[in-house]
Amino acid sequence: MTKKLTNQLIGVTSGRNFRELGGYETLSGKKIKMHKLLRTGNLADLSPFDKQFLTDYGVKYDVDFRSKEEVYNQPDRVPDGVEYIYDPVFSEDLTNSSKSLNDLNKQAANDADFGFGAMLVLSALGVPFSTIKKDYLLTNITTKDFVDSMVEHARQNGRNENVLQSIRDIQSVRPEYLDHAIKVLNDEYGGINNYLRDVMKLSSADIMKLREIYLED
Repeated sequence: MTKKLTNQLIGVTSGRNFRELGGYETLSGKKIKMHKLLRTGNLADLSPFDKQFLTDYGVKYDVDFRSKEEVYNQPDRVPDGVEYIYDPVFSEDLTNSSKSLNDLNKQAANDADFGFGAMLVLSALGVPFSTIKKDYLLTNITTKDFVDSMVEHARQNGRNENVLQSIRDIQSVRPEYLDHAIKVLNDEYGGINNYLRDVMKLSSADIMKLREIYLED
């Protein structure tokens, strides 16, 4: 079983990588409130039990950052009482100057949980990049059982070692993806704060409101 973490899996068994983001500390010394923000890699296979679990956990909004193709292929099973919001990080409406980010999206398409949306949210709340990177890399720990199961299933079906290694590579996250994302943001937009303002359309007042909602006093 996966070892218990400070920001641990919350008990959803039919989804993948459901993690509580509460408790992370910002640059100002405040912490994200518990039961306010979750991250996950998949809501397409939620059982009725887990859908109810998420409702009882206090989930109010399901914000989907994926592409239209991903949403079409694996639509979310939205728990009762939860509002679904589709807000792709990589919008087709972005200008040509965003080509590098769209390329980045394609490069990361095989990454099971690229985590770009979580990076934007945590950055907006003032969480340092070092913490964001550690959270991102936790995916390799929290999805280990899932990946091991996929590999074993493939092994039993006669797949060779090259295929098995490819499965592990595709289903793992790598620090260079996040490092490249930051480089693109710096090169194309002058940093993540500019991206939040110019592309995500978050004003200074919006950022302050988000921090008021999600950070402890």
